[in-house]
Amino acid sequence: QYFILLETIREFAAEHLQQSGNSSELSAKHALYYLALAESHNEYLNDDSYLDWMAALNLSFDNIRNAFLWMLDHDISGATSMLVALSEHWYSYGRASEGMSWIEQILPHASAVAPGLQAEVYNLNGFFHRERGNIPEAVRYHKMAVDALQPGGENKRLRHSAMSFYGISLTICARYEEAEKVFTETLQQQEAGGDKVGMARTLMYYARCKEETGRHSEAIAMLEKSAQLYREQGLTRRMISVLCLLASLHGSTNNTDILPLIEETLVLCHRFGDIRNEVRSYINLAGIHIVEKRYTEAGTLLINGLPLAIRIDAARAQVLILLNCSAVLYHIARYEAGVTTLAYASAMMLHLFPTEYHTVFSPVVVRDMELFRAVLDPEIFDRAWQHGSGLSIEKVEKLLRNELERHGDSTHSTEQSEQAHQPTPVRIPTALPQASAIGLTPREMDILRLLAQGLSNKEIGTQLSISERTVHAHVRSVYSKLDIGSRSAATRFAVERGIV
Repeated sequence: QYFILLETIREFAAEHLQQSGNSSELSAKHALYYLALAESHNEYLNDDSYLDWMAALNLSFDNIRNAFLWMLDHDISGATSMLVALSEHWYSYGRASEGMSWIEQILPHASAVAPGLQAEVYNLNGFFHRERGNIPEAVRYHKMAVDALQPGGENKRLRHSAMSFYGISLTICARYEEAEKVFTETLQQQEAGGDKVGMARTLMYYARCKEETGRHSEAIAMLEKSAQLYREQGLTRRMISVLCLLASLHGSTNNTDILPLIEETLVLCHRFGDIRNEVRSYINLAGIHIVEKRYTEAGTLLINGLPLAIRIDAARAQVLILLNCSAVLYHIARYEAGVTTLAYASAMMLHLFPTEYHTVFSPVVVRDMELFRAVLDPEIFDRAWQHGSGLSIEKVEKLLRNELERHGDSTHSTEQSEQAHQPTPVRIPTALPQASAIGLTPREMDILRLLAQGLSNKEIGTQLSISERTVHAHVRSVYSKLDIGSRSAATRFAVERGIV
């Protein structure tokens, strides 16, 4: 059983511990215990063991944080080991900002630790820079990680990992020939050493290089091989990123027959608590809805995915969500809001991804600008563009939520009118007096009522004529707005307030 102590009691206990003279010894034992917990995980750990590790980690993270701070002053190698042991945890589970603050404290001391640890620190820092859009720094740190390790040495698997990360950063910089050389060399060495897990990771990154150089079928084949290798090793959780990329590549050709793939990915994301790839899956699913002209559902997924992307500091995901939101706003005739969103996304991309902006994103932005110019007065377009360029992400999110929810409300009213004379197994009152009072939209109030009546997501989707995944996105939004975490809590909330 874990208890959360009041701060006054904690301080009182700390004072007495200090007076006892055993503080240093017990702090050292405490730090070593939680370092061992953090290090009990690695990328080769099977799925069940990984879930056990994650559960223990989440329960103990305050202790892990305190252990890191103690080791930072007394054992820099231990603190570095703690940092890199949590590599997989930082971005996927919403603690990116804290991970970056840890690495900033470790970097000045990196030269004092063993080469293997040093390389892992550089690798992790390169990853952080890549996810935040600072690709030149990502390339520099991944190259430093590779150079810190000797070819064929005792850390060869770590060196191969650094080479894979270096290759994907080169790819993002459009240095394709260099990237291909790095990937080819890495795969050869991994295959010779029988490192199938490492091969799966390298194939996933190499696939992006193939895709960006016009070899779509080769990219798909590499991703399928990567997923197969992870399955064979019992590392289902490692497949999640691969499946997201597969869905994205299929979606780029407007292939809408990929719902089972996205369904599998979301199931895995929920099982392993992978927020980062959950956001990616919402983007992929929203893309399908846009292609099939289901703009309300697309908007719902995107606007519920944006706060998650902001929370985990996933800049690339934020950009993709904003571009898709701009497209949705165009299709539902919210033109000024669409221009404002596109302007913010363009400014964000130009700042964070200057290389990719000119090679990948710029044609998309220019195309969308022309679409908006064709339907807006030039003065209105220029005013909306200038407005968007100066906004914050929080204000853009608020704008999007207002516009998309306003459209959803009007669509919802039309649906209710059309369905007024249809038999319905569950009654949904058309009057929604309490929706605005508790911060929910009318559609979310419908979701809450049906949740409280015991319907499953599938049954709610059938009742409201929306997809099960859109229901899931609404449920997450309801939970977030009401600060609850379960169906029983939602039922209790609804009953206590007379909603059902």
